[in-house]
Amino acid sequence: MEETIARALAILLPKMHILHNILHVLTGIREHMQTVRESPNHPWHMGEQMLLCGIALGIVAIFFAPIFLHMPFETWEQLLLHQLIPWRV
Repeated sequence: MEETIARALAILLPKMHILHNILHVLTGIREHMQTVRESPNHPWHMGEQMLLCGIALGIVAIFFAPIFLHMPFETWEQLLLHQLIPWRV
């Protein structure tokens, strides 16, 4: 029983945190729109560079996960389909 509760919290808490952040952005959209980059030719800030590197690293890690985790490709594919498209039956 405790394990089920712990798993439910481990799934629910990060999703609630993401939802909270999205709602924070949507309720303060005017403030976020005022901080748009001044010029597309202006060099990227360090935060933007780190964000893009993190996204690229995450995508690479997802594609190399079967090799790193020593799992069959079919298992990895089912896991991706279940996690990224949860409403797909």
